[in-house]
Amino acid sequence: MSAIPSAAGVLLLSHIQSTAYIVDNFDMPDNTIEKEDVADRDTVREIMIKARIGQGPYRKNLIDIWNGKCSATGLDYTELLIASHILPWSLSEPHERIDPFNGFLLSPNIDKLFDKGLISFTDEGALLLGKLITDEVLEKLGLSKSLEISAIKPQNLPYLARHRELFEFQTK
Repeated sequence: MSAIPSAAGVLLLSHIQSTAYIVDNFDMPDNTIEKEDVADRDTVREIMIKARIGQGPYRKNLIDIWNGKCSATGLDYTELLIASHILPWSLSEPHERIDPFNGFLLSPNIDKLFDKGLISFTDEGALLLGKLITDEVLEKLGLSKSLEISAIKPQNLPYLARHRELFEFQTK
């Protein structure tokens, strides 16, 4: 075991499905904690708890909205699917963070591309490719240019427009 910065720990924990045990046991030996670190540790713990509250219902709502299937591929293996925010969590207002229409249920490779702004979608659901995504990248990921979200909800559209704007996608 080795120490990592608190922010790195929070990032790692944000990718773990269940952090209840980790959050409850988030502590370090007293001899490694400076007085100012105690406040930081408590702040990080509070942030971790608050971040996890709402993610369970958010994911469940996305599973319900998308019938337990990837919004783009139809993959129905919910254990693999990610509740992906359209407008990133960090840029969303509190009510937008828990709005299930600010989300798609995506398979991991599509989620990562979408989350990094390497792909987006038109209002009609057609795939938009970022400048760095080549045919070779798509092929290696097992994706096609014809990938689309066939049932975009009207409530998704404002978030999707902001995603395209944020990541500088042009829509013809």
